[in-house]
Amino acid sequence: MSPPAASAARRRSASIPRWGETLGEVCVWALILGLWWVHDPSMKGAFRLPKLLVAQPLVLLSLCFLSWRLWNVPRIDWRGLTALPVLRALVPLLLLASLGLATTGHRAVVGEALVSLWIGAGALVGWNLGLPLDRRRRLVRALMLPATALAAVGVLQFHGWYRPFDFAGETEGLRLGVTSYAGSAGDLALFLVLPCLIAQERLYGTGGQRRWLWGAGLAICLWALAVTQTLSALVALAVGTVVLWGLLLPRRR
Repeated sequence: MSPPAASAARRRSASIPRWGETLGEVCVWALILGLWWVHDPSMKGAFRLPKLLVAQPLVLLSLCFLSWRLWNVPRIDWRGLTALPVLRALVPLLLLASLGLATTGHRAVVGEALVSLWIGAGALVGWNLGLPLDRRRRLVRALMLPATALAAVGVLQFHGWYRPFDFAGETEGLRLGVTSYAGSAGDLALFLVLPCLIAQERLYGTGGQRRWLWGAGLAICLWALAVTQTLSALVALAVGTVVLWGLLLPRRR
């Protein structure tokens, strides 16, 4: 190969990981910004199933693109990978959960859940390894956008100002009718826990007009969380808040 051709080949080879990183991030943005409203009333699982059918392929596609970063990696340091905190946290969980397949009497149900769990774990590992820290932070903070949208719909449902699904009777004004586009009151509440913690961290770390925006988003999410009356989510948020502020505030405070 002539020197100019070799140089062009090296440039093309170097651009592949960058394109992979960009496309992988685009998939994650699509997941965060578009998944919250996906539903299909004609399906038996009108909320969860359509979301799974969209989310899992998007996750796998993002991991496929991010794997292009290995194009120019001469050797993988497996020993270094095993020392990563994300793997140390996930491997025991995955092994313990997977053992349930051998002990359960409902193998089909557990098998489906394990597929989603393993895909989610792969996303956590792949996104941590494949995306720079500043991009990961932007993606995490972007969770506040779908959370606020879901929370707003849930609050409107509860107060009877907007009822998109026309449930029988006055169901949408009761706890079990506060579904928003999450599928159930419990699903909505559990999704809101992490954004509430993210908003608190941003309130501590930002100022000016942005602080007011984060505060407004937090207020809407807390309002929705309250009307779902989901005890497990409220306890999770309370414990998470104590841990978060214990880490953020100086020891003397």
